[in-house]
Amino acid sequence: MPEQVSQVTVQPIQTVQPSIPQPPPINQASAENTSGQGKNAIIPEGIKGWSPSAFLWGFIWAISNRVWIGLLTLIPFVGIIMNIILGLKGREWAWQAKHWESIEQFNKVQRRWVFWGFLIIGIVIVLLIIMILFAVYKLKNPAVLLETG
Repeated sequence: MPEQVSQVTVQPIQTVQPSIPQPPPINQASAENTSGQGKNAIIPEGIKGWSPSAFLWGFIWAISNRVWIGLLTLIPFVGIIMNIILGLKGREWAWQAKHWESIEQFNKVQRRWVFWGFLIIGIVIVLLIIMILFAVYKLKNPAVLLETG
């Protein structure tokens, strides 16, 4: 009697692999907003460079941008050196320390700091010149000093 052989179809088992997001390659990371990610954050090209606002405003700029090392500007003699260091590294530190919407927004805020810094310095210089001219005038005209209302 012939034997009946049944054929069983074997289907390969499909394994489901969980989708694990892979970090972007390093060269693409600069396109992402890496602000506020700490000292290891990648600094985009639009951020690097001299920071006149950090140099001019020192500890006030540092507090606003959460760059706490900038408080060293309050220490006599160290402060002068720290202001220069803030000028050199301030933009990068501010990018790493605080979240910014974009490079454009970061640059806009930093430009405002520069504008107000130069404006205030200009006003102080004008006031100093007026005070010096007034003092020179008073010294050259002693009769004015003796006049009473």
